[in-house]
Amino acid sequence: NNNNNNSATMIVQIVVVLLLFYQLNGASLPDKPNIIIILADDTGYGDFQSFGHPVQERNGLDQMAAEGMMLRSFYAADSICSPSRAALLTGRYPARVGIYSADENQTTRALEPIYSGGLPREEYTIAEALQDLGYYTGMVGKWHLGINRINSNDGYYLPKHHGFDYVGLNLPHSNLLSCEEIGYHYPNGPSPADCYLYYDDIIVQQPINLDNLTARMLDETLEFITHHSEEPFFFFMSLLHTHVSLVPSPAFAGSSKRGVYGDCINEMGWAVEEIMSKLRDLSIDQKTLVLFTSDNGPLIEMCEEGGDPGVLTGGKAYLYEGGIRVPTIAWMPGYIEPSVSTEIATHLDIYPTLIELAGGTLSPDIIYDGKSLVPLLFEGSTTPHDVVFHYCSQYLFAARKGPYKVVYRTHELPSRDYIQCSCPLGFYMESNCKHTYNRGCVGDGITIEDPPVIYDLEADPRELFKLPVAQHIALLANIDKAWAMFDATFVLGDPVIDWPSSCDLVPCCNSTNAQCECNYESERGFTEGDCF
Repeated sequence: NNNNNNSATMIVQIVVVLLLFYQLNGASLPDKPNIIIILADDTGYGDFQSFGHPVQERNGLDQMAAEGMMLRSFYAADSICSPSRAALLTGRYPARVGIYSADENQTTRALEPIYSGGLPREEYTIAEALQDLGYYTGMVGKWHLGINRINSNDGYYLPKHHGFDYVGLNLPHSNLLSCEEIGYHYPNGPSPADCYLYYDDIIVQQPINLDNLTARMLDETLEFITHHSEEPFFFFMSLLHTHVSLVPSPAFAGSSKRGVYGDCINEMGWAVEEIMSKLRDLSIDQKTLVLFTSDNGPLIEMCEEGGDPGVLTGGKAYLYEGGIRVPTIAWMPGYIEPSVSTEIATHLDIYPTLIELAGGTLSPDIIYDGKSLVPLLFEGSTTPHDVVFHYCSQYLFAARKGPYKVVYRTHELPSRDYIQCSCPLGFYMESNCKHTYNRGCVGDGITIEDPPVIYDLEADPRELFKLPVAQHIALLANIDKAWAMFDATFVLGDPVIDWPSSCDLVPCCNSTNAQCECNYESERGFTEGDCF
């Protein structure tokens, strides 16, 4: 009997030790953790000190990287704003969602205020899915997934119709060069046709004043976190930095050796640090997953006002690594170990990851293109992907399998002569400089690679040295097989960029005012061709 009792006691002790070990190693995740996504705009892979920039000042993002998991092989689902954002919020390729054009002469891939199309309401966004799982949802910042469908104020595509309970200050379109007041790039700005600030679905400023806007959006973010700290929440902070025009708050102007771009990086880092501090103050840091990423690579044509792709080639709009590989960090103290991962993951994976964390399951009626990263983030496992496909709209440009990237189509990049011509003072100026590059997906400037080009990205992240095709026949065959299986279910959505467009759809805060201005007076002139 004593032997039996001793054995039973030993078994209980072993079970207790195993349970403690299991919990201490972060495997027992909190039920319905809070979720915050911080999305940067046009920020490069090499823009932070922790990602290798030689002079960028250390800031809150580097602290987040030191405390969390840096994901060094993380990809956007497209290389430009609207399609990339649609993929992140739906877990589906942009062309599947309809954010593309079927017109081969159309090079525009981002939604414009004159377009009657936008992110279809039928799409079941991550915000809607988390709402249904008991989360309170909110967002601030850039949207860029459509505005109006019928008239200048119907707001058909705005965030409130896509699952967000709270929508604070937001830019339904974008922050553009024509929104600056200093006149370096466009002497007649800011333009009310391009630049407006909303609160929820109401225009509160037209044209927009960018001063201290990041700080104002941060205040709303912190207030949201505080008010909903006792319930599961999802918050999407969609930053304006570092899309041009670059307008850092006065507190950060002149703070960086890199100039105004570095100032904006420092302000971004400060905002991230404030969010982490608030979570700690509320003692909810260990029940909150924070994901930082960028929608695509940097706009390299902007010279000193563009970002840095680091060792990677290319930038925004191009399907080179510099356009689609983005700086990404996952942070959840006590559950995500400080680490660096080179495992392949994408924006498409965020949706299924969050659904699993929230205790839900993916709808069997919807085809999702991502896979859950829960094992990778919380257990340090390998990538869930065998092959990742890189699309430019509906066209397959490349595939990633292990260390290899197989390229089927190639963009011509802006030449050094063009960039030097268009940036005579170090920053972009409207000019008549000749160029042949194409930011679209077909046509001049796009080369179909036959046979495909193969790179080993672990040895050659800059995509400089082509591998012999004859030595990688099996690799190509495996990718072809995987693509055939994928393509069989790749049904294109209705191309909303081809829907009718009209200046009558451009937001207007005051229809009795010929220039649709509100909040402050202006007598600026606007160039011919503007809607106003």
